[in-house]
Amino acid sequence: MATIYDWIGGPYNQTTTPLHIFIKLPSIIFDLVLMAVVYRVLLIPVDREDPAGETPERLQRTHAVAAAAVCAFHPAILYDSAVWAQIDAAISAAMLASLVLAYVGKPAWAGCIFAIGFAIKPHPIILSPLLALVLWRQGHVKAIAKALLAASSTLAVILGPWLVHGDGWRIRGVYITLFTKERQGLSELAWNVWWIPDQLGNPRPGSAVFGWFDVLTYERLALALSVCATGLAFSFAFRNSGLLSLLIAAAYQAFALYELPIGSHERYLYPILVLLLPVIFPRPRWLLLYVPVSITFFLNLVVVAPPTKRYMDQYVYSDFGVGIAVIQTVLFAAFTAVLLRGLIARSRLAPALWRNGEPNDAAFHDRRQPKGSAHTAIVRA
Repeated sequence: MATIYDWIGGPYNQTTTPLHIFIKLPSIIFDLVLMAVVYRVLLIPVDREDPAGETPERLQRTHAVAAAAVCAFHPAILYDSAVWAQIDAAISAAMLASLVLAYVGKPAWAGCIFAIGFAIKPHPIILSPLLALVLWRQGHVKAIAKALLAASSTLAVILGPWLVHGDGWRIRGVYITLFTKERQGLSELAWNVWWIPDQLGNPRPGSAVFGWFDVLTYERLALALSVCATGLAFSFAFRNSGLLSLLIAAAYQAFALYELPIGSHERYLYPILVLLLPVIFPRPRWLLLYVPVSITFFLNLVVVAPPTKRYMDQYVYSDFGVGIAVIQTVLFAAFTAVLLRGLIARSRLAPALWRNGEPNDAAFHDRRQPKGSAHTAIVRA
């Protein structure tokens, strides 16, 4: 970019508008890419597990336009790119696109897009179990092999110049550091569950959660909770095969990345805005989660990095941040409860789905199920 800007002729004064716009140009471009991806996803029939709920084509296009508009005017998405000049839109679009491409039976493209997202930032790795599950359903080992080959080839092309230059070990070291570096606090400006003890007592990741039981440290507890969250997301997607359920599981995984690991950053919550967006139109009840998460995430971004230096660090470490952290934790707990409820309901319904060793589709698609039944709970989820 510096070469291009030099060719244009500058100027290199940091206060000039052209330089600001040029630096933020990749963020703006990726916002447009995100809008296009979300629009296309909303045009895919998402209610295969519930034929009675299929959305008419005209309404589906309206939903697609509305979803793209949400991406264009969402305060947190705008702030992330237009003010911070961050490219979280790129990795979030890659995460959404790779899952959907795998779901519609295009494993090579899924692997390619996944690799592009991973090359930008390692966040898409959290969706690997879900992506592998979808690929297995679509084509077993053959689909997974195609995706792996496409991902490897894509990474080779992207990283090729650096590898040829001899930077392979340096790249490896950077990624290892991202996952293993020692943290001084529990949270790195993410207003999550760990922000609360961080502000109340400032423990270290290696500190014991309970003084009398030094085996259980914050770091180990965070790892255990993260593994449990991954298992819950995978189980939910495993027991519910539709695209909506897959995106709900992926959104939960994204929320868990923000909420549970030690050292989470405030922007780790960004992908949930994208992964849950295609769900809120055919399932408006998910607005009860999407709206408050959007608000708390936006507040986290603005307070941590306000648009003017005057307010920098003024409210980050105040009780306001702790209050938002409590709300975020309650929302994550509610999300967890919804997924657990869906799993329990599905388990109760499971015997009715099989008859003489064969799937009994009529039992699942029976529209005469009474309200409050296990079937209703699954479809609503």
